[in-house]
Amino acid sequence: MAAAPGQSAFELGRATIRNNEGHFTYFKNWRVAEVNGALAGALSAMSSRNRLLRLFLRQMLSKG
Repeated sequence: MAAAPGQSAFELGRATIRNNEGHFTYFKNWRVAEVNGALAGALSAMSSRNRLLRLFLRQMLSKG
């Protein structure tokens, strides 16, 4: 993926996150963990069906 002439890397990344459903950075592919209302972490959930990832998220959320 390359930026269009005059397009910054930030603009390219933002467009990818907003519009490219097949890309791992697409905004719906992320899961955010909060502990007591504060951000604890974020993971790309492209492999959210992975049992180990689900266990990790469960542990992160239970620590709060």
